[in-house]
Amino acid sequence: MAYTITGRDGTVIATISDGTTDTTSTTLSIPGKNTTNYGLHINQNFVNLLNNFSGGTTPANALAGQLWFDSLNNRLKYYDTGGNWRISPNLVVSEATPTGSQGAGDFWFDTNTSTLKVYSGSAYASVGIGSSSAGSITAKTLNDSTGTAHSIMEFVVGGKTMFIMSADTVFTPSSTATQDDTTLYTANFPTIKAGMNLRQDTTMNPRYHGIASSAEYA
Repeated sequence: MAYTITGRDGTVIATISDGTTDTTSTTLSIPGKNTTNYGLHINQNFVNLLNNFSGGTTPANALAGQLWFDSLNNRLKYYDTGGNWRISPNLVVSEATPTGSQGAGDFWFDTNTSTLKVYSGSAYASVGIGSSSAGSITAKTLNDSTGTAHSIMEFVVGGKTMFIMSADTVFTPSSTATQDDTTLYTANFPTIKAGMNLRQDTTMNPRYHGIASSAEYA
């Protein structure tokens, strides 16, 4: 008597006659009743499921919801109802910048600054309010020279931190803390005070522009 294999929704996946093995309805080899060497097929299926069909080419006859580990790109992917292999979010949590195989859209949670960053294909940039390739506004923590963490808002434009807002008393950034472009904070923000701190940069020479009705210092 033939086996009828269905999906969870009741859809018939395959009908397998006695003594035969179905290798075209799914990525697995599904043996029918009284199939010779059926144990080999079952054991091979277990291995393929265990490693998520690891390989450099897409699995044949995939079903919606199926997982595949793309070994060429070190990416776990899943098969959607539209026939597309989609990438599962790739996240690294560490103090150091991730190395090795990376692709555009990869995430890194920088535990040094408690900041989520995304890989553009060439470098990591902080993800923040209104974040885009043009810039971002990021809430993060920045350690001072004594190792004490301070909450700041960092405003980045064109890959450069233009100003920082802080509610803490004056502090000196850690000598090893770096901005998104890997420049040391101390190079452009030797001290950070409560309020708005403008970037110190003799090349860009940033300034406040507008009309002031009053000022603390003449």
